[in-house]
Amino acid sequence: MNTKKAANCLEIVSYKSIVSVEAMIPVNQQMQTFLHQQPGFVRRELAHEQQSWTDLVWWQDLESAKAAAEALMSQPFAETLMANVDPESIHMQHKQLCRL
Repeated sequence: MNTKKAANCLEIVSYKSIVSVEAMIPVNQQMQTFLHQQPGFVRRELAHEQQSWTDLVWWQDLESAKAAAEALMSQPFAETLMANVDPESIHMQHKQLCRL
């Protein structure tokens, strides 16, 4: 995590896996490596309860989040990730962060 970058956008992705938790870990490790290489990436947290997953990714801006989502689809691990997930369960949101 690079704490020097200011996050202005939170990406929230929820989905259900169709494989075991153990099978999801390696592909999510690949996702973590990919995200760390993306411009505008700030940090990521991943949570699950059995087959239900929530991915929280902080970005400097919405444009960075959208560019990374597009770049993701050309990554070798993306096919495995998508094969492990129920496509109808995927829900993605982008929220602007509030400064309190």
